[in-house]
Amino acid sequence: MRPSLLHSLRHFAFYASGFLVGSALFCGAYMWSYQGTFPGIIVALALPVALFYFALLAVIRWRRPVLIGRAVFVVCGIAVGLFPMLGLSPIYMWRLPFALMLFAVHIMILAVIVFLNYFATRWMKATHAA
Repeated sequence: MRPSLLHSLRHFAFYASGFLVGSALFCGAYMWSYQGTFPGIIVALALPVALFYFALLAVIRWRRPVLIGRAVFVVCGIAVGLFPMLGLSPIYMWRLPFALMLFAVHIMILAVIVFLNYFATRWMKATHAA
């Protein structure tokens, strides 16, 4: 059964809330480190990257609904919000070789989150089914 538009909007809300939490944590750490300077431009530049990763997760959810659940959208949103804190700034600001390297790192981090959630979900279902 394919997800409907309402499910997609709910998943976007989960992803957006995760991104807001991750961005708030990043902003707090940035302001604490740099004497109250607010990094609004970094968060604004990260929005297109965050939307791209949401679209990527939505396509994977549409193709393989078993892999992507609500928790993945929240945790991936938090991770994307924290990417600038890890030094993984918005990728389109760099030259192509650096952007490709950062894109590969982003995808690897998100893939680890997706698969950890998938296997944790399977393990929880297996332990509670017995």
